[in-house]
Amino acid sequence: MLAELPARSTGTGGSRQIQLPGVIGSPSLGRSTIQPWGPHDNFPAHAKKLICSDENAMGIIDKKVNLHIGQGITYYRQLRSGDKLELQYFNDPAIDRFLDEREDELLQLLRRADTNKEYYGMFTVEFILGQYRDRVASFRVIDGDWIRPMEIPAGSTCVQSFAIKSQLSPGTHPAQQRIPIIPAWQDEWKQNTNSIPFKFIVSGGDYLPGNPYFGVPRWYGSAKQLEYSCLIMEMLLAGAKNGWNIRYLLEVDEKFYADCNDANEKAKKKSKLVADLNRLLSGAENSGKVLVSDMFTNHIAGKQYSGVKITEINKSTVDANVTKLLELQGKSKSTALGLDPALAGIDTDKNMASGSDIRNKYLLYLAMCAPNPRRELLKILKVIQCIHGWDPSIRFGFRDIEMVTLDTDPRGYQNKDA
Repeated sequence: MLAELPARSTGTGGSRQIQLPGVIGSPSLGRSTIQPWGPHDNFPAHAKKLICSDENAMGIIDKKVNLHIGQGITYYRQLRSGDKLELQYFNDPAIDRFLDEREDELLQLLRRADTNKEYYGMFTVEFILGQYRDRVASFRVIDGDWIRPMEIPAGSTCVQSFAIKSQLSPGTHPAQQRIPIIPAWQDEWKQNTNSIPFKFIVSGGDYLPGNPYFGVPRWYGSAKQLEYSCLIMEMLLAGAKNGWNIRYLLEVDEKFYADCNDANEKAKKKSKLVADLNRLLSGAENSGKVLVSDMFTNHIAGKQYSGVKITEINKSTVDANVTKLLELQGKSKSTALGLDPALAGIDTDKNMASGSDIRNKYLLYLAMCAPNPRRELLKILKVIQCIHGWDPSIRFGFRDIEMVTLDTDPRGYQNKDA
């Protein structure tokens, strides 16, 4: 199977061909096979289903991404003087011009990259360079659903290239197609910028020992808890629509079948009765409706009785089940998404945190939790710095707000470079 690999060092365009044996999901078939992500190559879809089914997870991830991106991008130099470390902020015309033109585009890229990392444990960004490879012509995040790493070749310790899975036509064997293969960014290219290809992938993520291909999101340790929470909600919805277990006892007098000629007609009439009653007696939309049952008269005894008698079963147990499930569902909220409930805005049945508590938790998150995700995102800025030839001593970071008292600033916060 042939695949296209962009030319690296000629600077004149074109491409060369490499052999790509094997099939997706079968890493043992050759050294250039596409690596499957989880069982049946389905981890991104599985992760997204768990996250999107939880009542809090999507909102928590969105808040984490907001904290990581902060108020925008900043840059500085780091100066050491004896045992002191100082950050020097200044203006660089080339960087300022780039940010003036593309900061919004760049922030959107960083947001999407970090969202991928929070959902799937890693992100991949495709770079396309200009004609002379001295500027970034375009960049985009390729969602984890559509990209897979190629097997690491012998003698290498990291992924060398990625395959764009979205190019696979449904129902067509990969061997019958030309799958785009894009090289992965290599740090040694910084020493020889002429070796940088026109198109490449920058990746980052949450490292898991022994897994050189894919990151693993830190929330995945609570995947079973998320699945349990979703299951409880599904049970609650099913119970609300259909009732809990067997809810009613149905007693039918033989005279109900007086117009039936044989056993088959009796069975059909009974099935229709049960189906009609199930529709009537289940579902919140049927609450308060009227049920009509025909009456029969025993002239000898002088009594009337129902042809169909319906008796509710164990109502107290049903109500107790609903109450218990609601309690369990409330307690099974995700606790491993890496954000304090006060910052996430989750109701914990406790008194609302004070302003000082929230400020301290916010500062603690920036100090302990935000640096590593930000370092992964800053790989993207470092690549842009290398391509555009900016001073390598310049460091990049994110602007934050610092919560202060109203006496210090009437707004309650001040901007701060990080």
